[in-house]
Amino acid sequence: SGSDKSKENSNGTGQIQNDSQKSLVEEKAVAPKVNYQIIERWDIPNGGEGKKILIPREYLNDADMTALGEKLKQDTLNDRNALIQVYTDKRAAELRDKIVAGTATQSENELYDNNFVGQYNKNGNTGFHQFVIYFDGVMGTNQKIIKY
Repeated sequence: SGSDKSKENSNGTGQIQNDSQKSLVEEKAVAPKVNYQIIERWDIPNGGEGKKILIPREYLNDADMTALGEKLKQDTLNDRNALIQVYTDKRAAELRDKIVAGTATQSENELYDNNFVGQYNKNGNTGFHQFVIYFDGVMGTNQKIIKY
């Protein structure tokens, strides 16, 4: 149809490519295939940002989580410090303050523990820079530490 034609453009090889394919190809060349949603962000006093991010549960495998670590590393390249908490459930991320305060219910604790799946830390002052992956949640035993 006519509306489809307006979304098409040439990629220089004589082939026609629609915009969604084109942007996917461009993004893949720049960064790993994983993406995340920022739920909350805050400034770190001596430079950088803290963030709570949300990822799909399907990313809980070695390849995708390693790629996520690389993406976080790239995304924080110019930040002196970074503290990024990775969650697979938005409600779990929103429970963090209650968990820390010790006022969460048992079911809220379980939701949090099962869906807090990673912690990325970068400290420009000390050189500490790592991504800890909790494949089976923060209280689980299946963990991986990637040092940068």
